[in-house]
Amino acid sequence: MSKHVILLAVGIAISGVTMAQTREVKQDQKTLQNTVKDKKEDNKEANNDMAHFRVKSSMEERREVRRHKRSMKRQAAHLRHMGRKHPIRDAQKQIRDEKDMKH
Repeated sequence: MSKHVILLAVGIAISGVTMAQTREVKQDQKTLQNTVKDKKEDNKEANNDMAHFRVKSSMEERREVRRHKRSMKRQAAHLRHMGRKHPIRDAQKQIRDEKDMKH
């Protein structure tokens, strides 16, 4: 009888920890998704500036794009550590799916 109680308590503890991590992973994935969107927008702005020969503003945008890329890599590494296989690819797919749903 005591073995059953101990196993039940361990099972409840493990499931509670798993549920807490799932919420955290979803929130982190949403943050990564927003970072991917920001990077894409900044990249478009930088390309537009370069096309119109606005070199200084284009260089500033490129710095911002690099900052976003570093942030994305750090967030992806954290999510991989939490168990996600391809967090950046998943975020990009979610963005495309949301865009398709709007149209």
